Amino acid sequence: MRWCVGGAIMLMAAVGATAQDSLAVLFPLPRTLQSQPAVEVTGTVMTTRATRTAAPLTAELAISDLQLYDAQLATLFPRSAEVYPADSLRAAKMARARAWLDRLRAQGGPGTTGRHLLALADVAWRAGDDSLASRYLEMRLARLPKNGSGVVARSLALVAAVELFTAADDTARLARNLPIADAYTRQLAALPAAGYSTMTDSTDVLYRQLESVSALVHAADALQASSLIVTYGERLLDVIARLELAERLRQLREWYPYQEIATALVSQPNGRRRVDSLEQRMQALTIPRASDVTTPSNPTRREAQIAGSKRVLGDRFAQFAMLGRAAPEIKAHVWLNTPDSTYADSARTHSLNDGRVRVVAFINRETQVLPALERIHQQFLAGLEVLLVTETEGHIGPDIATPAQEVAWLATYYEDKRHLTMPIAVWAGAKVPGPYGTSEPAASPVAPEYHASWINDVCLVDAHGIVRGYQKLVTREHEAQLARWLHMLLAESESARTNSRR
Repeated sequence: MRWCVGGAIMLMAAVGATAQDSLAVLFPLPRTLQSQPAVEVTGTVMTTRATRTAAPLTAELAISDLQLYDAQLATLFPRSAEVYPADSLRAAKMARARAWLDRLRAQGGPGTTGRHLLALADVAWRAGDDSLASRYLEMRLARLPKNGSGVVARSLALVAAVELFTAADDTARLARNLPIADAYTRQLAALPAAGYSTMTDSTDVLYRQLESVSALVHAADALQASSLIVTYGERLLDVIARLELAERLRQLREWYPYQEIATALVSQPNGRRRVDSLEQRMQALTIPRASDVTTPSNPTRREAQIAGSKRVLGDRFAQFAMLGRAAPEIKAHVWLNTPDSTYADSARTHSLNDGRVRVVAFINRETQVLPALERIHQQFLAGLEVLLVTETEGHIGPDIATPAQEVAWLATYYEDKRHLTMPIAVWAGAKVPGPYGTSEPAASPVAPEYHASWINDVCLVDAHGIVRGYQKLVTREHEAQLARWLHMLLAESESARTNSRR
């Protein structure tokens, strides 16, 4: 049975415990994860003197409790679990948030005014009351000066509003809230770029503007709203263009949502041309400007910085170039869970242009994505193939192994330990000598052809063998989004077959 000590350190800080009293509040009664204390007593602990002490009742305390509750539910129902009662979990989380909302509103006081209104809006949103959350946000905004000292606090309230209303709770709710988030983002974009008392204030406002538009892109992607993804993506580049060179390069390399925007672009008329245009605009942002005061003065360092970013962008652009084009063939030495499951020294090639829609995943054996892939495989047994593409590592645990030995171990691992029934293409390259007498398997040529290091987490290939997009597979929401993609591709394939028979 699992146990939890419920946030004692947080409570000690909240009640301002002295060193003498700290031992009294460090050890609340242990409890099982299934027995969350009732909301009305949360924040109260028993001291060793048999007296009770309580943390100040604020919306921040409520958020801490609700976050802890979410984390505990996640341990009871991990995303790898076969059964995931999403609707029941959502209802349980909302019920606890509503109980907190009732408690806070009944108590009132300083813990529900001023800056606490942002946390109170968060509690209302968690309780499923979006209109109330919006009212609390508007109350906070109305009480802030519109100029001068109030601008920085206003930017904090606005970005908090955007984060709330772009949270991908469920698609129907997100679709209702996205226009609200967009309106808050426009208010945030209208804040002045200069005139602040410190450079830190100016930077905070700028990055909050950046974060808000980025949140819109990801929300539109969750809704699979291609036109909105493109629109928000262009607005995001406008904000990135205001950054210094080093910051622009970092955003373009690491944070700009290439996958979402490029996938949306290629699905639209003149998609390939629009992707090329996007690439040109991004490359232009790597060029130093006179206003870039942080650009290295040393020409060698400056050129090295820019060249490094261009190499990274070039690899991303090569991934973009695959969209709308034929997927490379898969080469492997063994295809587990298929008729071609016998290992051979020579790799065999399988084409993806055989009339089946495919989900292609380049992941290792330890990944948590495997259960999600297997669920998708079981859900779409007809007309679709989920293909795991992997390669040997040259060892089994600490023991060096031949390709044949490792393939045999992998076959047992995937079948008996991970219970996978999906096809698995295993590249088992011959050992290549390395330094100091070492050796490692020759790398698979397939992963570089797909630019697999950038794929998070799967590549979608239609029935004609054309790469149609990429999809993250981190959460259950991502899994549902992938399922919607696949239904669309399968319907498209069936429509093409029907038309060909007429």
